[in-house]
Amino acid sequence: MTGPQQLIVAVIVVFVIAFAITMIVLNRHANSMISTNKKLVENQNALLEQNTQHKISLEDLEWVNFKGDNGNFNLEPGKGYLYARKTSGEFTLTGTPYSGNGVIELDYDSNANEFAGWNLLGNPYDYNVSVDKAFYVMNEEGTEITPADEGMPIMPMQGFFVVATEEGQTVTFSEWEAPFVPLDKLVMNLTNKRGATIDRAIVRFDEGHQLPKFQLNKNHTKVFIPQEGKDYAIVNVGRDAMHCISTEMPVSFKAEKNGSYTLSFAAQEVSFDYLHLIDNLTGNDVDLLANPSYTFEANTTDYAQRFKLVFAINDEDNKNNKDNFAFISNDEIIVNGEGMLQMFDVTGRTVYAAEVNSAFRIPNSAFTSGVYVLQLVNGDQVKTQKIVVK
Repeated sequence: MTGPQQLIVAVIVVFVIAFAITMIVLNRHANSMISTNKKLVENQNALLEQNTQHKISLEDLEWVNFKGDNGNFNLEPGKGYLYARKTSGEFTLTGTPYSGNGVIELDYDSNANEFAGWNLLGNPYDYNVSVDKAFYVMNEEGTEITPADEGMPIMPMQGFFVVATEEGQTVTFSEWEAPFVPLDKLVMNLTNKRGATIDRAIVRFDEGHQLPKFQLNKNHTKVFIPQEGKDYAIVNVGRDAMHCISTEMPVSFKAEKNGSYTLSFAAQEVSFDYLHLIDNLTGNDVDLLANPSYTFEANTTDYAQRFKLVFAINDEDNKNNKDNFAFISNDEIIVNGEGMLQMFDVTGRTVYAAEVNSAFRIPNSAFTSGVYVLQLVNGDQVKTQKIVVK
């Protein structure tokens, strides 16, 4: 690279401080690009009269401000930085393009508190990359970070957060290959009354990474999934959920201020027979297959474990199973077999029971729409099958 790299920095608010911040990466070039380039340092010092840079320090558990030492410091390839200014403008970088192997060692301090293992990284290449971990990126308004999935493209000089769970872990950059194939997942987007996305949580049905919940500001409005005493932005229930009658999952919410919020749900590469959101505070039971969003009023003092997600995945293997003994025809459930038949709803409650033989018919009108499990017992033989009433 022979000429300077220019970056137009837009003003977007991240923290409640006197100036605006946007998360970008200032490390596309070698470490020496600032410390050994006198002209660049002079230009940078002029910019830094009104601006500042930060990086995260696990040693001190705080953001380190580099403005103090005349703006003269080294930028590490693959590491991320925060750049702030009061007005929009240009930031000029010159140097040698990064040509490393794309493997970045992650910092981890087991003695740290909630910052333990969190790393602000950035794409040091001049092309889109993917990484082998789940990660956070800045949201639309620049007010907070929101979870993404590994495999999604990270643009040149874009910053992102990942977490290490022990010492010696790394992140590997790979050139991103289009088209991006989305993973099997259910995405929950949280928006404010202006329609801006302020947070996100993801339920995945594959074997990928989970992602603990992490925010730049603890007091910001958030949605997250509690699991085994920890809070997550991305959880993985695995492929076994495909064969479950139904799955219940708590969904927690915490408001920064009183007001109106909306949770919207989008399924990607997975279909559901049953998908309901239960509002534990109001008692509302929302059929998300009929209406994939729910608007609610919230106060800062509300109990965090406000919601419950109940779902049953469309199991094609179950539908094509040669051992199936029941099917729906017109407005009836047809049962082929003999023995004691019991029918359960998604909560495990028995909704029907009868002795059956041959082709036994049950009218659909006796049941509400939803997922049910039939169990047929004949002596030592027990058969079960999931069925959907619409």
